[in-house]
Amino acid sequence: MTMAKAGGSKTLLELIKLGHLRSPFEPGALDSTLTAISEALDAVDDQAIDR
Repeated sequence: MTMAKAGGSKTLLELIKLGHLRSPFEPGALDSTLTAISEALDAVDDQAIDR
């Protein structure tokens, strides 16, 4: 809720820090997210998709 209350009065990076989040601009910050997305897509049976 703190981040929502501060919205509009702080920069994105200040909000990220306020919310104790990791900046997506830091090197490697999105690695775990991209790995999870890749694994999820790899698990999809492309042949089973209704075209």
